[in-house]
Amino acid sequence: MSCSVSNFTVFQLISNGKFSNSGTNMATTIASVHLLFLVIMTYGLPFHRVDCFEIEKVALLKLKRGLLDPSHRLSSWVGDDCCKWRGVVCSNRTGHVIKLNLRSLEDDGIDGKFGGEISHSLLDLKYLNYLDLSINNFKGIKIPKFIGSLERLRYLNLSAASFSGGIPPQLGNLSRLIYLDLKEYFDLNTYSDESSQNDLQWISGLYSLRHLNLEGANLSRASSYWLQAVSMLPSLSELHLSSCGLSFLPPSLPSSNLTSLSVLVPSDNGFNSTIPHWLFQLRNLVHLDLSFDKLGGSILDPFSNSTLEKLKMMGSLCKLKTLILLEHLNLGFNWNSFVGSIPNSIGNLSNLKELYLSNNQMSGTFPETLGQLDELVAVDMSENSWEGVLTESHVSNLKNLKELVIFKFSLLPDQTLVINISSEWIPPFKLEYLSLRSCQVGPKFPAWLRNQNELNTLILRNTRISSTIPDWFWKLDLELDQLDLGYNQLSGRIPNSLKFSSESLVYLIWNHFSGSLPLWSSN
Repeated sequence: MSCSVSNFTVFQLISNGKFSNSGTNMATTIASVHLLFLVIMTYGLPFHRVDCFEIEKVALLKLKRGLLDPSHRLSSWVGDDCCKWRGVVCSNRTGHVIKLNLRSLEDDGIDGKFGGEISHSLLDLKYLNYLDLSINNFKGIKIPKFIGSLERLRYLNLSAASFSGGIPPQLGNLSRLIYLDLKEYFDLNTYSDESSQNDLQWISGLYSLRHLNLEGANLSRASSYWLQAVSMLPSLSELHLSSCGLSFLPPSLPSSNLTSLSVLVPSDNGFNSTIPHWLFQLRNLVHLDLSFDKLGGSILDPFSNSTLEKLKMMGSLCKLKTLILLEHLNLGFNWNSFVGSIPNSIGNLSNLKELYLSNNQMSGTFPETLGQLDELVAVDMSENSWEGVLTESHVSNLKNLKELVIFKFSLLPDQTLVINISSEWIPPFKLEYLSLRSCQVGPKFPAWLRNQNELNTLILRNTRISSTIPDWFWKLDLELDQLDLGYNQLSGRIPNSLKFSSESLVYLIWNHFSGSLPLWSSN
């Protein structure tokens, strides 16, 4: 390795003997020297890199020898300059190896992922600050404890790499770490072993951490204190704890250190409790996912026995963009069981983009404050017991809305929710997915759909429509993935103008259509 200084005006002045005795030139020269000194102190001397450091090249070659590389991705690891090898990044300033990215690619396939052993030679990469070994197949070897000695690491990703056993507590020594992803780090064949159970005592030393993903890791040993543990990380902004075997959702927050938290995903843990008060203290929260947590009670429960001022607390989550209390997936999952109605204060969540309240036990009417959520893109209210009337005032400001889902699987005639939208109203949004099922939309076909020419799914099933389908609908030139108008009393002829793909689904059963079967295009 050799270094040389070049192209600095002040050195040219010195070497060419062009110092002048005049006060002006001398002052200019002194200022240039001071500027050069600051540049050197800040960035170091500029250099011309010859080759990478020998000790680092040897370390990488030892690592290569220990790895199984069926896709030959390390075939470029030859020659003297390891900084040119695939997945290796060196510092432009010092020439040291600072980044090692051995993440498998999608086109590598199952049999093309790295495996084998991870050499201790990594410890010779003393300036390494980025290590990615994710999406590989290490076939049940343990996460190397020595990774906790790579003290300069700021980024570590071992997700989906098929390790076994628990998370080594030595990772807690990485005090400079900003990003840690251990999502599903384990080999599924060993996950049920007792050795795969983890505690969270080790994370207390990660006081620089901003992103923590432990999704799928067995944290059952930390169930009683997990919130206290993560509360010790003052810079944490993103926390993923889905499917971690946590059974306890604390009713109170141990400290206020989580004020930077913007993403919180503790879903699929089966907490079997109500929504705790402390969630509404997280003022920077952008994304909250509580799906499949067996949560119950009323959404208003955190505010019970509170003053009117405290009832406005939902406004504390004013930055929230995604609220997922339950996503409808299938009947095999354990769902939440919220009861009661949607509070008027939901209108304070002005940045909310996705609202999923499906498959709960909620009831009541929709508050008109829903119409204040003008950032909403997707709304799913399915499988609840809604009642009352939904009018254009509930959706008149939802200019970004793409998905609206309100349905029940029941075909019973006691429809308690009425969709009563003026035939003259023109929506400000362009829906792509509309599903209204077992609620009253009719008797007329909804005229407000006449400008919805971006629909790819339209479901108006069991909605008491007893008219003909207007001509303007057939002229929308829709290419639908799904059309379901079943269980109504629609009449008239069906033209051939609609377009469907070969995989599209069309349901027109239990209506009064007449004429021949349409010959729809499949292009």
